Amino acid sequence: MLVVIVANKNVMLYDAKSPGCTWLIQGYEFKANMKVLKVLGVDWLINYSPILFYFNKIKISIRKEGRMIELKSIIDKASPQIIIVKKV
Repeated sequence: MLVVIVANKNVMLYDAKSPGCTWLIQGYEFKANMKVLKVLGVDWLINYSPILFYFNKIKISIRKEGRMIELKSIIDKASPQIIIVKKV
């Protein structure tokens, strides 16, 4: 069992696994035992396509009401404290 405490302090429990998961990214193969977490889906983003992700600047650009807007991080670097994972 995996216990995840998210930013708003809600607790989410997970026990789904995908052992030996293999995937390819740009011709490179990766393999790992994965745990399946239910998180906010990306289906809502379809309404804001196209979407540009700038991971090094921690921002995204999306189309809203006919124009492109930028959503930026309020911190300089991604914070690992947002999600706390505990194995039960």
